[in-house]
Amino acid sequence: MKFLTLFAVIAMIFAVAPTADDYNIDASHSAMAFKVQHFGAGYTHGRFNDFGGSVTFDAKDDSKNSISINIKAKSIDSGNAKRDDHLRGKDFFFAKKYKTLTFKSTSFKRKAGSKNEYEVKGVLKMHGKKKEITVNAKFLGEGSDPWGNYRCGLSCNFTVKRSDFGMKYMPNGIADEVHITADVEGVRKK
Repeated sequence: MKFLTLFAVIAMIFAVAPTADDYNIDASHSAMAFKVQHFGAGYTHGRFNDFGGSVTFDAKDDSKNSISINIKAKSIDSGNAKRDDHLRGKDFFFAKKYKTLTFKSTSFKRKAGSKNEYEVKGVLKMHGKKKEITVNAKFLGEGSDPWGNYRCGLSCNFTVKRSDFGMKYMPNGIADEVHITADVEGVRKK
């Protein structure tokens, strides 16, 4: 009888499939940055300072992985107050009307031959328009911090055409393609 009870306990342990871990994005250790070419010369760089979201990650089952990000449009910061006011206006983000930029993944697939690089498809909503995009994501690692939290990190890179989102101001001076880097560190939900 003891053998059967032991066998039942072991079977129950192995029958329970591991679940993906859910993380809240830690904005103080993450960054949402962009760069766009200016008059065919250098790049103008910027970032968004107010954002959040969540990550679900399972290193063994890509189908469980997801990422969702919400960014406040008015938090744009290019290091120049006059330019930032213009970027918040109607020519660009129109932050009074379109308050939030969002990205929500629809698929998360490991790249062939890679242990930590993924092709993430999802929907980007910006300036009142939605478009499916593909993001290159790299899983950076995971581990515990000294305060009892468990963390994971992803670095995501992608390019969008601002004209796809209705931002067509000064096409001869500001490149259509905008390069975006989202470095995300998440804290596992308790």
